[in-house]
Amino acid sequence: MLILALIYFFTILFVSYKNFAYGIYSLALVLPLYILRFPIGILPTTVLEIHFLAVFLIWLIFYWKGDWQRIVDFIKNHKVFIIILFIFLLASFASIFVSAIGSKIPLNKIILALGIWRAFFLEPIILFFILVARQQNLSKTKMIWALLLSAGLVSLVAVFQEIFFVLNWQFPYFGMAIYGRMNSIYTTPNAIGLFTLPILFLSLLMHDTLKTKLQKYFYYFTILIILLANFFSFSQGAWVALAVASVVYLFFLGYKKFSIGLVILGIIIVLSIPNFRSIVLFQDKAGNNRFVLAEYTWDYLSYSPRQFVTGAGLRNFYDAVENPRRNPYLLEPLTFPHNIFLNFWSEIGLFGMLSFFFIFVLLIKYTWCLEDKKKRAVLLAMLVVFFVHGLVDVPYFKNDLAFLFWFVIFIMISQKQYLNRNTDKTD
Repeated sequence: MLILALIYFFTILFVSYKNFAYGIYSLALVLPLYILRFPIGILPTTVLEIHFLAVFLIWLIFYWKGDWQRIVDFIKNHKVFIIILFIFLLASFASIFVSAIGSKIPLNKIILALGIWRAFFLEPIILFFILVARQQNLSKTKMIWALLLSAGLVSLVAVFQEIFFVLNWQFPYFGMAIYGRMNSIYTTPNAIGLFTLPILFLSLLMHDTLKTKLQKYFYYFTILIILLANFFSFSQGAWVALAVASVVYLFFLGYKKFSIGLVILGIIIVLSIPNFRSIVLFQDKAGNNRFVLAEYTWDYLSYSPRQFVTGAGLRNFYDAVENPRRNPYLLEPLTFPHNIFLNFWSEIGLFGMLSFFFIFVLLIKYTWCLEDKKKRAVLLAMLVVFFVHGLVDVPYFKNDLAFLFWFVIFIMISQKQYLNRNTDKTD
């Protein structure tokens, strides 16, 4: 495995050296490959991290000096964003050591949390600044195509999984469907929507750039595959998030009466059909479990001023919060409280959660200022699908999702910069 990893690493080094932009696009393409894990000595790593390291080294060796001034200019022009980002990064770093409080083996906790911090915070944020520095040489359209292809391949696995499941055949893959729900390459069906739905809405930005019939057919086929995969995942959070974001997209695109009609129709359906009503009102088993997790988390956070401020620390939710309170006959072991606010609060503390919230608010503000109605509708819908799904799941704390989030932030902020200078040299 080590030999294959080295071959892959040097291949990406060569590709990034010859054409750095394609190193970035290929990174967007392979985000789900974090599932391929292996150790290098005592250090655990993934294919995704090896890919990022190769891209980062090429940037550091050949582009750092020339790009430094662009990063400084970005910092000067986005002072509020940078201050909030600094607090976010600082809070996440402090949470490494918070996770060791009360542990019988604190060094092991710190080492585990340090690896999580590197994968979820340090590397994705470094990538963001590389994108900012290199944006004059990058195509956002190609970047989105790479993300869409990645989401399409993940979804295609789920669709084939469904076909094999219906035919009662053994699926030639790492694992099988979970209780009839398709999970693609992941360990949970919910992960399909968390990864693919933000990309689905993001891809609407490049709809008008489709020129040939082949491009259009491939684009619509990929969108169809993503929708089918999310349907077969039977992820209630994904379904609700997709529905709400679609209504928001139509509303801001100008179809206000139609979108209001859809909302009224949705309310009637929810009130009329018991199964739908139980899902929306969190009265089913999954909904009840979310309430239990929220109760456990709040009990922990409100126990003392220190815990209220610091949370439990990175990757310490199960040990510090859930396990001491969990009924093993009612709730499975989980690593997060499955709520966007409580996820960040329990992992990186109150200031980490608040800084993330303000970053999200800034993204809404940037999007709201866009003059292009379609871009505004697309990006608001993408933020909505992320937020709504995040109310019942974990939309950030996973290797591919963390990188995806900072890819998305770069694309959104670059739209704001485009508005300011009225020219775009990146596409």
